[in-house]
This record gives sequence, structure tokens and C-alpha cells, in this order.
Amino acid sequence: MTKTASQKPTIDVRMVRLRDAMKAAGVNGYIVPNTDMYNNEYVPESDQRLTWLTDFTGSAGTAVVLEKPHAAFFTDSRYTIQAQNQVHKVFFKVLNSVKAKDEDPAPIPHFITDNAAAGSVIGYDPRLMSVDQTKSISDDLAAHGITLKAVEQNLIDPLWTNKPAAPQSKVTLFDDKIAGRSAAEKCKIVADIVNKDGCDAALITMTDSVAWLLNVRGNDVAHVPVAMSTALIHTDGKVDWFIAPSRVPQDVCTALQGHVNIIAPDDMEAHLKSIANGQTVSIDDKVCAKYFENMLKDSGFKVAYSKEPVYLPRACKTAEEQQAMRDAHIRDGVAMVKFLKWIEENGPSGKVTETDVDKKLIELRSLSQTFRDTSFDTIAGWADNGAIVHYRATDAQHKTITPPGILLVDSGAQYTDGTTDITRTVAIGTPTATQKEMFTRVLKGHIGVAKMVFPQGTTGKEVDVPARKALIEIGKNFGHGTGHGVGCYLSVHEDSAGISPRSGLPLHAGMILSNEPGYYEEGEYGIRIESLVITHEREDGELEFETITLAPIDKNLIDPSLLDADELDWLNKYHQKVFATLSPQLDADHQSWLMQACSPLQGGQAPKQAAGMKP
Repeated sequence: MTKTASQKPTIDVRMVRLRDAMKAAGVNGYIVPNTDMYNNEYVPESDQRLTWLTDFTGSAGTAVVLEKPHAAFFTDSRYTIQAQNQVHKVFFKVLNSVKAKDEDPAPIPHFITDNAAAGSVIGYDPRLMSVDQTKSISDDLAAHGITLKAVEQNLIDPLWTNKPAAPQSKVTLFDDKIAGRSAAEKCKIVADIVNKDGCDAALITMTDSVAWLLNVRGNDVAHVPVAMSTALIHTDGKVDWFIAPSRVPQDVCTALQGHVNIIAPDDMEAHLKSIANGQTVSIDDKVCAKYFENMLKDSGFKVAYSKEPVYLPRACKTAEEQQAMRDAHIRDGVAMVKFLKWIEENGPSGKVTETDVDKKLIELRSLSQTFRDTSFDTIAGWADNGAIVHYRATDAQHKTITPPGILLVDSGAQYTDGTTDITRTVAIGTPTATQKEMFTRVLKGHIGVAKMVFPQGTTGKEVDVPARKALIEIGKNFGHGTGHGVGCYLSVHEDSAGISPRSGLPLHAGMILSNEPGYYEEGEYGIRIESLVITHEREDGELEFETITLAPIDKNLIDPSLLDADELDWLNKYHQKVFATLSPQLDADHQSWLMQACSPLQGGQAPKQAAGMKP
């Protein structure tokens, strides 16, 4: 058979060639993270070096290759099972990237110090590791006589035949009316934060931060409508935007004229040197690549460290953004109702596959002219695949739904005015008593978060507590966070306060977060219930959540005896809202199905016929 250009060398050849490149570069080890220089969650094909090396296709992972035979692959609990299935265990030891306990050593440097001799040099690409990550690993290694060394030429790139070109999509404007503020207004708000921090400017390196700041969107990566670029914002609100001018159409130039200076990335260093004059620039050392810190210092800037000044104004959505997100969720809810009816009717046939689920969701969401993309790869996990938290079915590897069992479907969409993320777990056939109990305990956690009322200053780890309470009571738990921030036609995993045992940031009014407790019985099934919520300030000054995701929760998986009166009341009122909001958008057949799906448990009020409902 003739080797085609698209084929890559076998894993043993890749490892030999990488180790040869390490030797030529004078390093005894090399770190390969799954990221790009902008710290995007979803990286373009041109930056998928980890996939090229290890065949792992998830979004979170890092490989560490030392001199033969030592190599490890690190990922978190979401991808542990996937990594075990995809990564070549003859060549890589699969390890958890998160410490089991706070006092435990950091996993990556711990592996290196256990397997590399004192005096070893470990290479890394400064474009692909943050300032904070670089310092942390460097300090840990130095304590054992090992040096972390920047290697300017990425060692994977010369080995990667037919490496895809970097994306060059045209940017587009995001409507000021949806954003609720113009780009100039946003720049003034952020500039004031930079000034209060005592800095002369701030370098914004997160692509969704740049997109939010300038009210632009792009098409450089899957799932997130961003363009690969950075921005330097000054205290007068003026911005140097580092992006190829050919990528910025005239309408965008006109909209940004007067306060945004467009500069090609290749000219970034020369421009910085021309304006530095000893000024102080802030960077977010948790997300900013070491490469950018080096460039700023080499250009003559002093560097200060603080959270990206875009963080809070972006996380706290305007009233216009909140309404746009509600509108997008109504459209998404219509698609979800059609999907849930379809899977209920077709799932028991034994002919529907996990990939069919993915395709059907895209088909139904695409009926809206505002649909642009999925907000992440759909997770459609039947039976034991549902226990793989970030499972991804492919045409080559997937299951056929064969009842009885549980199907976990986590999916989302990018509409021109909003981003959605929803998980519904449904029974195909008759669920077991244990499955119903565990689902109901997850539901109790979901409701516990949804109906919280809490004071200003409450942190994400405090909001996380009720999500786990019903599970912890029987010695169970789940390994992921309960909630993450969500952007408005931006990243589905937006930097925000978050809800998890490790989230110490306070929640603020206007934040849009997910509420997604779960339970996973490895080798059997997975359960997760996810809706998005908007954080609101009440008249008494405390905060509460508004659930904006609209889709029924499968009553076939609920044991009502485990729900108290308040929980039953919340569920019945939620289903009333789902029915009243969505039924006018549906035909008679889907209205009838939805009325049954939203009918009350244990004597609650029946769904009311909504205005415009077809008889």
C-alpha cells in the first residue's frame, strides 16, 4: 500500500523522532500541552500537536516525554476513560493532571523528578505555557536540580508532515444592540480598571476577551466564534489590536476607527519597543503565554500581574445580553423538545446510534437561521459511555442504543445572539430502581443550586455545596465542577466565578453559569442534568438564579418519594414554564408530547394551555 500524504508515522516512529529532536535541542525531556499561544480551549488544527503525538482527541491533556522509556499523559477526571482508550499505554503512562489533595505534589513536575536525573534539562515551547505554569513547574524542578528550558522552535512542528496552515478567517462585527455596549464603551470601562490597577496598559491574550472587548467575532476555531489575536489596551481607552489587517473587513475598520490601531502580529515586537518607554503593562499570568511576557520585557516594558481586566465586565452580562441569551434558549428549547420526542419514539428500535443523536441535534438546531455552530462536540453517551464525562462518539467508534438503559446527551449551540449548553439524561426502556435513585439525587442537587438565595460575596465553592449534598449523604460524589461561565455568542466555557469545590471567586449579578451536577457509575451509566442560569440581585440585595434553559427533565427517571415538597414544587413550576414558553412555537403533535412530558408529579398544577397553542 502506498503511504498517502495524510497518513502520519506510527506511534513508535513518532516517539523515536521526537526523542531524536530532543537530543538535538539539548534537552532530556519535552512538554507537549494541548493548547495554542492564546490559551484557547479548542485549538485550530494547526496547533493540535498533542493529538498528532498521542492520538488523544479530547480538549484537556498534556504529554511529557523523557528519555526512553519514560513518558506520561496527563488529563483530568473528565477525560480519564477516554485517555485510557485512545493513548498508547505501551508508550505513555496515563495519569491525573489534578492533585488528589492540596498537599500533594503537582503531578507533572512530580513525574519528571521521579524519572529524570538531577542535572536534566526539560524543554518547553514558551508560546504554549502560561507565565504562572512555567514558574510553578520551573520552581518544582529546580528544587530537584532539574532545569526547565524554553525551546523557541517547537520540536513537534518539523516532524509534522503536511501540518495544517494557521486559520485566517475574516472577522465580523457583533451587534452593539445585542452586546448592550459599543466597543468604545467597553474599552473605556476596561481602561478605567487598568488605571485603577496602577498600570499604563494591559495585554489581553484570551481570544474571547478580545472578541468581547471589540464587539467582533471570528471563525478560526471550532465551537467558539473568535479570531486568533491579542490586544494592548491603554488607559485612555485606545487599543492596539494585533491581527493581520487583511483579516479585518472595511465595515469592522469603520466601526473601530478612532480608538483601535490594527497592527500585524509580525510587527508586534517592533511596535512594543517603539512605545515602551518604561511603562507598566499588566498581564494575567494564569492565562498569558510566557512568550508574551518575554516579548514585553525585551521591549522595555515593566510587567505587573493581575486578572485580565476584561474578566468581570464580560462575565456580568448586560440586560441586552441576558435577553439575547433567553431568546437563544427558546430556539434551542424548541430543538430540544423535537429531539427528546424523536429519541423517545426511535431510541427503542435498536437502530439509533450515538452518532445519529449528534446528527439529529445538529439537524434540528439548523432549522433556525441564527444557528452557526455547535458550542462543543456533542456528548451522546449510551450506557457505560455515559460514564465518560467528556465522551465523544465517532463514525469509527460508537454504540447503538439497545434498551433498556440510560442515554446522556450533553450538547449546545452557537446562535448569532447567544450560546447554549444543556444536558438531559433519558431512560430508553425501563430504568432500574438504583438508576432512578441516583438520577433523583442528582436532580435534588440541581434543584438545590437552582433555588438558592445567597448574600453578595458568596463564592462558587459555597454554591457548590447543595449540588453534592444528596449524593454525599450516601457516600457518592462526582469528579467535575458543578458550573462554569458561559459567554454570549462566545465561549461556552467562559472565565467566570464558576461553581466547584475549588472556586473561591464571588458570584455577581449578571453572571451566566451552568448548573450541572452528575453521577457516573463506571462501566454502567452516567447521569447529568444541566441548565444555564442567570444570577440576579433581588430587592433585598441578595442574589438568586433564573434558569433560562428550557427542556423537560425525564420524569421516568425520577423517584418522587425522594423529593421534598419544595423540590416537587420547583420541578412542577419549571415544567410549567417550559410548556408555556415553548408550546406556541410547536405544532400540535409536539405540543401534545410536551404537555405530557411537563405534566406535574404528585398533584402539582397541570400545564396551562399557552396563548397561541394549537388545539
